[in-house]
Amino acid sequence: MKNKIYEDYLELKEQYPKLQIKSENDNYLIYGTVRIYAKRDNIELLDDFEIEITIQSEYPNTLPKIKELSKKIPNEYEHIYNNNNLCLGVDTEILLKFRKNPKLKYWFNEFVVNYFYGVMYYKKYGVIPFGERTHGEKGIIEFYKEYFETDDIYAIFRLLLLGKDKKIDRNSYCACGSKKRIKNCHYFKVYELENINLESDIINIVKYINEEDKKKQVKEKINIQKRLYLEKISRYPYTTTYFTNKVQELFHIK
Repeated sequence: MKNKIYEDYLELKEQYPKLQIKSENDNYLIYGTVRIYAKRDNIELLDDFEIEITIQSEYPNTLPKIKELSKKIPNEYEHIYNNNNLCLGVDTEILLKFRKNPKLKYWFNEFVVNYFYGVMYYKKYGVIPFGERTHGEKGIIEFYKEYFETDDIYAIFRLLLLGKDKKIDRNSYCACGSKKRIKNCHYFKVYELENINLESDIINIVKYINEEDKKKQVKEKINIQKRLYLEKISRYPYTTTYFTNKVQELFHIK
């Protein structure tokens, strides 16, 4: 695998000649200055960035990680993890594409260049271009809704658990709840996730579900309070104005 990493590095270095490589423990670090040029919708942007790419020994079964060291990314730009690695997108989505072309140069030009174009665009225009996914668990949800072609978050959760289990009976009913046999439904989508670590995505989806459940509980509590006030209004018609104003005040109704 070391030969694969070095070959990929040399291919990338042809395009970005200032890059260097060194080994560190079981990882390889590719570092240096890259000049990023990209054009989207007739808007051309260019800048130099100091970067550090970490490639683990499991590569290409795991994605490279990248940091930007020249401090050119605004503090408010949200697509950065707490460990300062750049959030290039949903890892599972990137890995599915990377599997089809497991080259460092492809990964860099497809995902890193797009990321830095987004940074340059944001610095110039104050907005993020081309509809990037939301950062964090919401972005993960957006990906899986497209991937499984369903808005049912619980169906997505069940399908991911099935993918994590890796024991799929083709004749069983699909976990999405369609009442179809999985071989005629989501079998190939789940099978495509084989050998991908889904644990982090599942944890983020559980977190999202819990947050949404809390919002529903709060909304239900507010609806109960509204109903009680409306009952008071109907019970005491001579104080209708008072209670109407109170409802508007409490629930920001105009």
